[in-house]
Amino acid sequence: MRRLFILAAVAASALFASCGVGGGKSDEEQIRQAVGDYTKAISGKNPSKLCDVLITRRLADASKDGRDKKLSSCRSRVKRRDFSKAPKAQKVTVKDVKVDGDKATGKVSTGTGKKRQSGKISFRKIDDSWRILAGS
Repeated sequence: MRRLFILAAVAASALFASCGVGGGKSDEEQIRQAVGDYTKAISGKNPSKLCDVLITRRLADASKDGRDKKLSSCRSRVKRRDFSKAPKAQKVTVKDVKVDGDKATGKVSTGTGKKRQSGKISFRKIDDSWRILAGS
């Protein structure tokens, strides 16, 4: 009887894992997604995402109500901007992501050869979403 219970538990675990229950993207995958969303936003492909993926330290430390008001204001300003002359999105590489609770850092690079640029940026997890910390 005990063996049957163990087999049933293992089968249930495999079923839930294959359905994605309790799964989801890892922190590193979410951080890479935030960088990709930011790149698309600043290139004008999806400018409304800009407010959702970029956050200042002051706003990160604000209350949820304070953040919601500022984000609403940000979205209104972004809608009024002209992104028709925005630079074309470039491929961005994110490496060496280190997560420590709701904070993370990573090395980001773009371009190739002599035009290659890279730097370390910081991230904060706010309301279950990773955001790029502006000014990092």
